Amino acid sequence: MAEYRLYALDAQGHIVSRQDLDCESDDAAITLANQTFVYDRRELWDGARLVRSWAALHPSAARRRLFPSEPGAKFRAMERLFAVGEPD
Repeated sequence: MAEYRLYALDAQGHIVSRQDLDCESDDAAITLANQTFVYDRRELWDGARLVRSWAALHPSAARRRLFPSEPGAKFRAMERLFAVGEPD
């Protein structure tokens, strides 16, 4: 299992946050990174190797991604944001 680092960058390219990810492959790390961040520029690293970078979303694209317009999508988006486990 590889240790990846996911960085969120501000408009000037400075790191504003970091998240460590343990994944089996680049594809798994990219998938997890896509589920983790929905805003800002970001970069995914495996050691000194840049795996992938994402450009900042235009504000309207970010809004569409957070609040899609198809039927039931807003409800599903809210479920994801406020997901909790089943009571024990």
